[in-house]
Amino acid sequence: MAPVLLAASWTRWASATFTGARHEISLSAPASDALDAWLGALPEAQWRLRWHLVADIVVASVAPDPAAPERRLVDIEVLTLEEH
Repeated sequence: MAPVLLAASWTRWASATFTGARHEISLSAPASDALDAWLGALPEAQWRLRWHLVADIVVASVAPDPAAPERRLVDIEVLTLEEH
């Protein structure tokens, strides 16, 4: 089975010098070595987004899915900055 997006949201974010957004992504994915490797590499991955820079990615949580023990529930937090 493929990963399933469960929820995604974002809120505006700003500091004294930057503007951007905080994103929260929740997904369900089959437990596997491939998932573990992807999640482990995610914080160091380079992302190309038009007019935005991915400043930070955090895997906030990984837990067994109570409804489907062979799957994992994953929460990811992303901070993006607008490029001007």
